[in-house]
Amino acid sequence: MKYHIYMNDDLIDSTDTNHVSLTGLKPDTLYKMRVTFVIREEEIMAFDDYSTTTLPIYS
Repeated sequence: MKYHIYMNDDLIDSTDTNHVSLTGLKPDTLYKMRVTFVIREEEIMAFDDYSTTTLPIYS
């Protein structure tokens, strides 16, 4: 069993763990996320879609 991680509709990672690290994110930017459950290379279930916005950089 594994999970596919999508950001802005692009597959960014595939993992068999319950966590993922996101790097290279831009400040003050909205990202749409989706996680799907995969069995035998077939995506069978999408968990809730959600959006998050990174914090702006303050100087």
